[in-house]
Amino acid sequence: MTNKDIALSYLQKGLSVIPLWSRKQIKKKPPRNFVDDLNKLLDENKESEDPISEDDVYENYVTRVCKRAMVPWKEFQTRHPTVEEVTTWFSKWPDANIGIVTGIISNLVVFDLDSDDALKYAENEGGFPDTVKAKTGKGYHIYVRHPGFTVKNDVEKKLDIDIRGDGGYAVAPPSIHGSGHQYEWENGYSIFDIGPAPCEPWMIDYLKDVTKNASKPAKEKSPKPSDIVDTVKKQDAGDSYADILRNGAREGMRNHTATKLIGHLLASGIPSSEVWEMVSSWNSSRNQPSMDVSELRRTFDSINKAHSKNKKQEKEEKTKKVFKIDSFLDIPEKVVSAYNNDYVRIPIDVDGNFQVLEKMINGGLIGGRLYILGGIPSSGKTAMVNNLADNICLNGNPVMVFSYDDGADELRYR
Repeated sequence: MTNKDIALSYLQKGLSVIPLWSRKQIKKKPPRNFVDDLNKLLDENKESEDPISEDDVYENYVTRVCKRAMVPWKEFQTRHPTVEEVTTWFSKWPDANIGIVTGIISNLVVFDLDSDDALKYAENEGGFPDTVKAKTGKGYHIYVRHPGFTVKNDVEKKLDIDIRGDGGYAVAPPSIHGSGHQYEWENGYSIFDIGPAPCEPWMIDYLKDVTKNASKPAKEKSPKPSDIVDTVKKQDAGDSYADILRNGAREGMRNHTATKLIGHLLASGIPSSEVWEMVSSWNSSRNQPSMDVSELRRTFDSINKAHSKNKKQEKEEKTKKVFKIDSFLDIPEKVVSAYNNDYVRIPIDVDGNFQVLEKMINGGLIGGRLYILGGIPSSGKTAMVNNLADNICLNGNPVMVFSYDDGADELRYR
């Protein structure tokens, strides 16, 4: 299917779609002012005290541009494009990426998870329901049903969780990220396999918090060289925890920040009792206003429980018995020993009535195997098994009978 076909199929499912810039489209015909803005960035980079390579400037700029809409899209936040509009866009720009406008218009909110920490945070909070899921370059897009109240877009850098709600859009499969990675639906969880699930309670709370505290988004500007340098030269992860301890967390993000801090301290090997004292002191002295102690305790107990479970699993992994590959290889001595000690054949013929059957199964039953006898009703299965059992006994081998059908007396009489 072409991108046009896929975009139209999204539209048929009630999703508002728009075309986004892609690397191929930029090469064919770049957006207006692309060359001028790029040259400006290159010049500013040269004058920077800590310049990066021109290739890095170009790649980072292209990656940013690849997420921009190719058309004015504000109206598609409140109305769906027509079939004619979508057909025209993707006929004119066949290599354009596909954007799905989130919010009420598509009945969607997308959680954008860009790290393992983000996934662990979500799991600790209660996890995501079975819902639409797409793989991105760094993590996942989790598509859920719109909760019914205004959901603002949000970028939470400390947790690596972005929210795409009202007034936003998500890059949809099979779009190709500026870095070259292709977005793709998780197997069995595409928008065509299942519908977006309702938000879990913790997700509702999270969306209310970020909506309450989200500031008005700034007008999009061309990236500065310093921004691009920060992208290439990320600060050490430990600095963010030092900032948390030093500055606390703003209201609405206290629970999320506490979750991250508790997980980090426990993972560092500090005893849980000491972590609790540290986090309690941090909450009362750094957070303005501080979290309710009972709420903080619930968060701590949840993270500590998950941490203890992970440690137990890691310990079990380390203590698992290790097998040497050589022990699985067949050698003559091993084969002869196994034959002499373990090989058992149980004859089922005494008076010659089962000669053909015994020949068919090559001399009787092999010890240690499970045999299943099947047949239509009243074909003589029970009578045959009873006779086999008698012959096995007459050959000096014990027989134990379990029956869900006949009682002991009935079996004995038969």
